[in-house]
Amino acid sequence: MKSEIRRLQAFALILAVATGPLLAGCGTGEPPPPSQAEAQAIEKQNVETANREYAVPSAPASPR
Repeated sequence: MKSEIRRLQAFALILAVATGPLLAGCGTGEPPPPSQAEAQAIEKQNVETANREYAVPSAPASPR
């Protein structure tokens, strides 16, 4: 009985070590990183939004 438990423990340890790297990112709630093209599109959209939201209105022409 003891040897059976030790074998199961050894198997569980081997299984945990073998699958650990595969499951490392699972269950963290983080989405996968975007591709380079997606990242560039997001950056472009962020810049356009910032330019619209924080644009400085042009000063009216002063009379001379």
